[in-house]
Amino acid sequence: MKKTIHIMMLIAALTIAWGCSSDSSDDGNYTFTTSTARPDWAVDWHNNEPAPNWTAPDQNLYEHSMFFIITLSDNLIPFSNEDDVMAVFIGDECRSVAKASPLADRSKVYFVHNVRGNDTDKEVFFTLKYYSGGLQQTFVLDGSNQYVPNLTLNLDNDVLNLMAGSTKYPCQMMIDPVLSEKLPFTPSPDDLIAVFVGNECRGVARAQESTSMVIYGRHDGEEGTLRYYSAEQKGIYTFNEKLTIQALSQPIEVPLSF
Repeated sequence: MKKTIHIMMLIAALTIAWGCSSDSSDDGNYTFTTSTARPDWAVDWHNNEPAPNWTAPDQNLYEHSMFFIITLSDNLIPFSNEDDVMAVFIGDECRSVAKASPLADRSKVYFVHNVRGNDTDKEVFFTLKYYSGGLQQTFVLDGSNQYVPNLTLNLDNDVLNLMAGSTKYPCQMMIDPVLSEKLPFTPSPDDLIAVFVGNECRGVARAQESTSMVIYGRHDGEEGTLRYYSAEQKGIYTFNEKLTIQALSQPIEVPLSF
């Protein structure tokens, strides 16, 4: 009886081992793992920063104003709530504070600023700070625009790119993934490319998009792993060679050798 039990346990162990090995393979450049569904890779923008206590300036201390309206980008709108606040600084001085002004259906969210200034504020650039209540994160654009007295502007996030000022991911780089000529699959519009640090997604894009891909890092020197999802193969290629995340002004080509 004991011998029969031992044989059954051995068969079960071999079955588990064979099942695992059939789901993945390694040819030296990458490891392939089957995936029954398209992965929902996404960067997690949530943080745990407390809400700031920015204080609006005393109007009597300044001589003139600059007016502008900022439209929040579509990718930040889902996280906008009543705790949202935006401020404008010149140096260390807060010159304007604005709460979110959403449309009734929240399809658009605006911030209306009346930036105060003096005659001495000539050819100076202001810093824009946005706190997302839903993400509990501050986005900072330092020296993004110049203060001009009595000027009225409409600014949207396509111009400002608030995501570039993330305090959670201050180290950002752009890459141009380049596929090798010989591929074990036919590329599809449903294919994805992503970079992970551990199990944390730091950037994702459709594989056939021609634009550069942004990778988000917490600090210089983090090592990321590239993953490629093939819809045709219904699996994920995880590349063995690491990608070093560092702040760069120009995109770099990253070859993906299959």
